[in-house]
Amino acid sequence: MPLVVTCGIPASGKTTVSRKLWDALAERGTKVHLINEETLHINKVDGYSSPEEEKLTRAMFKAEVERVLSTSVVVICDSVCTYNRGFRYELNCLAKALPTTSCTVFCDTPLEVATKWNAERASDNTPTPLHTETTPSTTPVTPTPTAIQPTPFPQPILESLAQKLEVPQDTTRFDRPVFTILPQDTETTTSDTITAICDALLCGRAPRPNASTAQHKCETSGNAHMADRATLDVVDAIVRAVASPTFTPGDSLRFDCVGGSSETSGTSVSTCTLVIRRRVSLAELRRVRGEFMRLVMPHLSSVQDVKTAFVKFLDSSWSS
Repeated sequence: MPLVVTCGIPASGKTTVSRKLWDALAERGTKVHLINEETLHINKVDGYSSPEEEKLTRAMFKAEVERVLSTSVVVICDSVCTYNRGFRYELNCLAKALPTTSCTVFCDTPLEVATKWNAERASDNTPTPLHTETTPSTTPVTPTPTAIQPTPFPQPILESLAQKLEVPQDTTRFDRPVFTILPQDTETTTSDTITAICDALLCGRAPRPNASTAQHKCETSGNAHMADRATLDVVDAIVRAVASPTFTPGDSLRFDCVGGSSETSGTSVSTCTLVIRRRVSLAELRRVRGEFMRLVMPHLSSVQDVKTAFVKFLDSSWSS
């Protein structure tokens, strides 16, 4: 299910919006999981006191999102760490790998207003209900809110984090779609925005994984065995050719690209040709084959391409 990333400076209203979104999704019968500093028991003073501590805080949020993100729950990441666009990119990659939809909710609150709200939070002694997870309304289980004490940010940390804010842009691929919440928005406007967010999450189309990171593996273990056999056939043919008394540097071998037999040049009607420019040892061939299996094989979509790709890999390795 989708990932929601709330973004804004500290005390900008991210948690308030997250709870409204939580309620709206729960009304639609959707299971929701909310992640913020309180649910992870992170002290806001210590967690953002230095770049090193902040790095650990981001790691905790990323690990928790990766743990709970699944096809059956909407995850709302309500974190101050999301001011960093690099962290938002990492979260977006987790959603794309699933794959599922994601969006960014930006609370565009000025520093002066956030400072006022932060001071009010410091003077408010009333515990705030915290929803961490809910189940669809069709089940009899009802979530039990946990009472927490609102935790204000120290003013120096608030100002420091506000200066480092990298505003999400709808033109940035890993941020979009971006929904902006303003402090002067009326209740109706905010409600309409929440509805639009729910529609984008639940009715949107999941993005395709990046071509550079998508893993196209062989469909069955039988195909994996065939691919392994194809590369060994090439290695065996090269070893036999080099061991031949008539071998001279520059001789060529031809191979059937669909995994057939291999023979010396001039006797095979094949499509792949490999020029052996020098004598190569079995140890070197095994090393190159290992590199091919590790670097190239995971990205081949068909076992039919293995022998052709391995021959080209050998040729490029010897040419470099």
